Amino acid sequence: MRCWRREVRGFTLIELLVVVGIIAVLAAILFPVFAKAREKARQASCMTNQRQLVAAVLAYTQDNDETLPEAAALWGDLNIDPKVLTCPSAGQRYRVGYVYNSQLDSKALGEVERDTPDITTVVVSADGRPTGGAAGAFDRRHGGKLIASFLDGHVALADTLGGEAVIFCRLQSGNLDIWKATIGLDGAVDEQQLTDSPVWDSFPVPSHDGKRIAFLREGTPTGSLLWARDLWVMNADGGNQRLLAHAPSAAQMGINTFDWSPDDQYIALGSTWDLRVVRAADGSIVATLPITGNGVDGLQWSPDGRYVLLTYVTGGWQRVARVNADLTGFTMLDGTTPTMNPTYNRAATRIVYDYSQWGWSQIRTMDGDGANKTTIHDEPPPGGSNVKNTFAWSPDNTRILYNRYPNAGGLVPTALGSR
Repeated sequence: MRCWRREVRGFTLIELLVVVGIIAVLAAILFPVFAKAREKARQASCMTNQRQLVAAVLAYTQDNDETLPEAAALWGDLNIDPKVLTCPSAGQRYRVGYVYNSQLDSKALGEVERDTPDITTVVVSADGRPTGGAAGAFDRRHGGKLIASFLDGHVALADTLGGEAVIFCRLQSGNLDIWKATIGLDGAVDEQQLTDSPVWDSFPVPSHDGKRIAFLREGTPTGSLLWARDLWVMNADGGNQRLLAHAPSAAQMGINTFDWSPDDQYIALGSTWDLRVVRAADGSIVATLPITGNGVDGLQWSPDGRYVLLTYVTGGWQRVARVNADLTGFTMLDGTTPTMNPTYNRAATRIVYDYSQWGWSQIRTMDGDGANKTTIHDEPPPGGSNVKNTFAWSPDNTRILYNRYPNAGGLVPTALGSR
């Protein structure tokens, strides 16, 4: 009688490794998904907490003669459940995971609405680290963002809260890069590096809507023997950096100056060879005006978008001129040399500019067409050796702020001229 024995075969090492590899791949794919799902759940819980906070603040305000609560005793005055004050993303790190906008401290609701008609932008509470009472610093604990409640009762996830963004250049490791600093409502400064290139990035100019930044990139790019100074543009967060305009040949110097049109659709740029208007979206050329001599040294688009004001150099001296937005109708506004740094007032009706020569300096104004020239500030030597190279009009166009730049170098306090 023949006996049959059933042979049992196990997994080979290769088969086991394949299975383990598949499981590892699936885990690598699914774990981030699970983590994001958990964070979404924590965000939803945090938003619920802050909806309760802002509702409590508004209810307290209504019962307190339309006066917002005091920051020092806020959580006690509102009598809120301690669980509501704990952000799930902060865990047990802070007994209270939220801060109150100290600018609302004991303020009348009517005063807030008068100062900021759009109350949807007024922050009430936000993710934070309390340092005393309900005051403290923001904490971007939700994937680099924070959740905040607003005076109209809504709650939102935000990148930053309050404050103006300042765009500046920082020299580090031999390179000049562009940075952005935002001062929050809590007084904390949030810095963000926008560019990191092997050459120099300088002269950042934000668009009027704040969504893009144009800047000059100059130096010798890696792999090239040619020096260049080109116009680049990027998103406000530093993304999507792209070349917009460059010098047509190595024999010509780079771009000297540029300015956004009031509608941010175009950029006027001046170089040592011409004046151009390009589309801000793709850099395509809309109009070109050749400039004889040494090119364009400075320019400004008029606030109404009709003209481009420029300082151009010929015979080694600067002169002030104006052209239409399509670069036709070149008009000399002041042929006295050297005149420079023209700046429109907010109504585009008057222009302030500088005249400096042989230690004598004047600040002059004129109408937009060059008529009615007036000297509003006159400095004979030795003080007149200081060139006024930056101007700013007051909102009512009655005063002018300017920089004083001594030959010895450095900046001295600003001064006011009036007319």
